[in-house]
Amino acid sequence: MPLQEWFDFKIPRTQIPKNYIARILASPDEKIPKANAKICWLGPAPTLGQISRGKYAFHLSTGREEVELLVSEKLAVWLVEVLASISLGPSKTWTFEEFQKAFSQAGLRDFIQFWQGEVGEELREMGLLVV
Repeated sequence: MPLQEWFDFKIPRTQIPKNYIARILASPDEKIPKANAKICWLGPAPTLGQISRGKYAFHLSTGREEVELLVSEKLAVWLVEVLASISLGPSKTWTFEEFQKAFSQAGLRDFIQFWQGEVGEELREMGLLVV
């Protein structure tokens, strides 16, 4: 149904391409937040289980949903410490830049790969909020 038929007055032609919404929905969401964006953890406290030397199972459980990620020992320990630090509470709120710097200072590899990969995606789904 043409848009004009919805209204009883003349409307201007749209300036948005016909496939704009489909294109946006199909494009992967790979945006990195701004450096000054606030980041906090609203999810459950994580637990760790050692799988093998150097490999850990990082567990998050909300009661309804449970996630287990296999990560390196260094990343597992860093995540437990950092998620506790950025949990809501009386402590200072972190910025995304501080979160990214903490990742680098811990000697972890590629932050972009972490953020856009499975671990980053699962953390955001389980309660990592960036505003």
